[in-house]
Amino acid sequence: MGERKVVGANVALTIGLISVIMLINLVWVATEYNAVIGNKDSQIQQNDARLASLNAQYQDSLLDEQLLSQQISSLESVHLWEINFKWEFVEPASGQHYLHFTGTFFNSGNTTATAVRTDVWISGGNVSIANFRVTFGDVPPKGYINFDKVLNYTGHADSYLYMVD
Repeated sequence: MGERKVVGANVALTIGLISVIMLINLVWVATEYNAVIGNKDSQIQQNDARLASLNAQYQDSLLDEQLLSQQISSLESVHLWEINFKWEFVEPASGQHYLHFTGTFFNSGNTTATAVRTDVWISGGNVSIANFRVTFGDVPPKGYINFDKVLNYTGHADSYLYMVD
């Protein structure tokens, strides 16, 4: 029976030793696991920060694209210029009174200016005498139209106002 006690003690000692080794391994694995998890958490935070930075850059590039699109549209649109506009009231002692105006419309844009027109208001002594809408037609891109117009009115005029549409 003494032999059984020695074998039983050896088995118990072996099992205890294995348990201690397994416990040490378990503590080591848990420590390594915590280190790996901490490293991964740090990598996730770095990637989140990088993603936020890239997202901000993307949003900035969208704004840049929108601004460039607006600039392109502006460059492709109509740019109408009034060149050498001359206005002259002609009021003979007898006969028709008229406003004579001449000039040039130049379109420096890349799109045709369609149905160019001018509204003209003639007044005398702070009273409106006549209103006109004068249509000049289309002005092609990088092109121009010259005009020479006469607007008849009655009464004495001392001022005019116009707006190109």
